[in-house]
Amino acid sequence: MKSSASRLLLCCLFITASSLHAHALDSLLQKALSYPDDSLKIEALFKLNDRFWNGSADSVRLGMKYLQEAQKIAERNGNRRMLVRTYQWMATNSNVLGNPTQAVTYFYISLREAEKIRYKDGIARSNKGIGVTLYSQGMYKRALQYLQTALDYQDSPEISWDGITLFYLIGLCRMETKDYINAQHYLLRALKASESENYIQRKYECCMALGELSRLRGELEKALEYCNKALPYQLAKKEYIALSWIYTTMGEVYLQRNQLTEAEKYAVLSLHNSRMHIYKPRIAVSAGLLHKVYAKKGKYELAYKYLFLKDSIQKIVNANEQAIDIAIIQAGFEFEKKENILKSEQKYKEALLQSKLEKQERRRNQALVLALLALLAIVIIAFAYRFVLKQRRISEKLLLNILPKETAAELKAFGRAKPRVHPSVTIVFCDIKSFTVLAESLGPEQLVDMLDFYFRHFDQLMEKYQLEKIKTIGDAYMYAAGLHNPASDDAHRALMAAMDMITYNKSAEEQMQTRFGCHFQFRIGIHTGTVISGVVGQNKYAYDIWGDAVNIAARMEQSSEPGHINISGQTHALIKDRFQCEYRGKIDAKNKGAIDMYFVKTK
Repeated sequence: MKSSASRLLLCCLFITASSLHAHALDSLLQKALSYPDDSLKIEALFKLNDRFWNGSADSVRLGMKYLQEAQKIAERNGNRRMLVRTYQWMATNSNVLGNPTQAVTYFYISLREAEKIRYKDGIARSNKGIGVTLYSQGMYKRALQYLQTALDYQDSPEISWDGITLFYLIGLCRMETKDYINAQHYLLRALKASESENYIQRKYECCMALGELSRLRGELEKALEYCNKALPYQLAKKEYIALSWIYTTMGEVYLQRNQLTEAEKYAVLSLHNSRMHIYKPRIAVSAGLLHKVYAKKGKYELAYKYLFLKDSIQKIVNANEQAIDIAIIQAGFEFEKKENILKSEQKYKEALLQSKLEKQERRRNQALVLALLALLAIVIIAFAYRFVLKQRRISEKLLLNILPKETAAELKAFGRAKPRVHPSVTIVFCDIKSFTVLAESLGPEQLVDMLDFYFRHFDQLMEKYQLEKIKTIGDAYMYAAGLHNPASDDAHRALMAAMDMITYNKSAEEQMQTRFGCHFQFRIGIHTGTVISGVVGQNKYAYDIWGDAVNIAARMEQSSEPGHINISGQTHALIKDRFQCEYRGKIDAKNKGAIDMYFVKTK
């Protein structure tokens, strides 16, 4: 009883403390917003973000709350300089939260805002932020462009932390793009400046990078010398990414020397430290090194294990690259749209002012005319408003016909739809055997009527099994399961719809033969994997999905046979307990090599 009472008391104290803490934070926010001047409010919000920022996810999320308030104030009063700083802080916090796509979006918007007012420091920092984020995702050539631009805007780069950092980062990008001569130039420049200005951290990071560069140039002894110089500092600071880098370089050196025991030791240390920071690109590099070490030692099972880890992580990194590219394009589009709105508002204000001046000059003589014009304007606006409402209802209905409900809602609410990564989606392709031959023997109306006959029924199956129709391409019908509301039976429902398609096709053969003199035979392919979804286009929206999984699903359909459903090994693993399947073996697929394939027989 005493133990239960103690636990209850502790629980009550925790709840009370949490409530008091939340109340205290709200009070600080209200105090910041109470300043009479907007600039003072924003500065106070910046200080709150800085005050509670300690690198943890919770502190960053709290900081984002304050920064979002600062963003609203800066946008409301048109303070672009403050807006630049706000977006830069939000981008930094997004990187800490592990969202590089959002970070690039914020940095890109801050760059465009800074360019509009020729804010030199803002342009430099925004370019640097984009470059650092792109570098962290392995997009070295793109990163180099932004970092070089940031350096061009630096005053006295040899003595400033930002300038030395840019020398260092440009050197890294040059090294990753195999421009070793320029890489050495920038890294030595960064090292010299770091030693001159006593920037200890940057000094040892330069040593670390020069070690890897020396290894790449075949200077193995010099590589170890640089690594051993940097290692004690990074161990003391527990800089896990830096440690992973150093250990990778040392492991590669010993691998080149065929000292496999030492190579394995440092490769294991590299992977351990990269996992401490959960930094995916570095984990992939460490896993790649372990693969090479174990392959050379003849431990092929372990070599394959780490090759698989490397490839799996690389796919995620590649998906992030695509998402970042889309985010930059979308951020540019949104910025231009906002600028056009601001220009329109400014023109409207100027026209309104001119109109007022003219009215003051001609007020007595044109009083009646103005009254009539005002009345006419009201009538026109009323009719226009009714027309806009009617068109809006039509547009919303059309939007729901071409986009998923969730995507359409996001477009209406925010004017854009963010691309999303879906880890487990079942993709289905269905097309018609010998369609080209049949199309040549049919008239245009007959051909369209036949396709409409089947595809209308397929659309009903999408509603029945709660699936997402993606598109039709000629004689092909594509749909997916698990995009917006993933469930454990996604693959099962996708397969049930496919079986219903085959059944319906067989039941309609006699009717189609009588009506058109021929009938269609469908073949179906299914695969389950990771995809990216998004909306592309400006004037005509198009929802689509991309990724290697989509290509494999298409290969499944191409390797299928009329009246059959051909599925991949990944899909088979999800449905094998509920359906009987025939293993077809490993079959070559175009550009994919040999893939396990199965014919679905019965439920």
